Amino acid sequence: MSDEGLALEGLGPATLLAQVPGVPGPRADALAAIGVTTIEDLLRHAPRRYEDRRHVTPIAELVAGADAFVVGRVERARTVRARGGLAIVEATLVDESGAVDARWFHRGYVPRAPVAGSRLAVFGAPREERGALLLHAPASERLPDEGEPDGPGVFRLVPVHPAGRGITPLFLRRLVWRLLGVSDAVQDLVPARHLDELGLGPLRHALRQLHFPSDEEAAARARRRLAFDELLVHDVAFRLRRRAVARRGGVACPAS
Repeated sequence: MSDEGLALEGLGPATLLAQVPGVPGPRADALAAIGVTTIEDLLRHAPRRYEDRRHVTPIAELVAGADAFVVGRVERARTVRARGGLAIVEATLVDESGAVDARWFHRGYVPRAPVAGSRLAVFGAPREERGALLLHAPASERLPDEGEPDGPGVFRLVPVHPAGRGITPLFLRRLVWRLLGVSDAVQDLVPARHLDELGLGPLRHALRQLHFPSDEEAAARARRRLAFDELLVHDVAFRLRRRAVARRGGVACPAS
């Protein structure tokens, strides 16, 4: 992972996200509103699903209503201003098999239209419109001109995290990718000698596979590991509470 580990000096699992460079106050507040305040909270914030962007679909093989991952060059692009402050960004993508149009809708902040000649990766289900297929508001990633990029949104199972007001799954995905190196410092509650007998892997490995799994089975194993941790914490808390009650003893009540 090319960006992993960048700018992690001084950051640990207990570091507040509000103290992480590049996380502005409003977004830190929005994360806190969904129960994510520290880096460890973020690393344990499980995706609700994954998008399969492991394999590129040639444009000529696109099917209406079927999710597809497309990589192509931008033949032309433009931004159209519509009524009510709506901005429509349109682009035509081409690969060796054909061409397809993509369209995005924005209010308020409007990103720059893709540059003609640049490489773009998009993911979504095309729809049929006026006898042709159209990629309607697909997820998009700008790619380097050459080579196979390694990033959080391309050529892998891509996590879609539960988000909230003021934050998006895209923001969460990129933030997790950036901070994933901190997972090595998260304390593992299960001693290493017991992992094999319990059929579990190390926590640091599970946290990485939870967000960016190598395949579906790896994602399922990671979820099982984190579920075990939650049950372990609950069980230990219950036993400590029961022990504390036992130590206090009962209250003598006079009876007639």
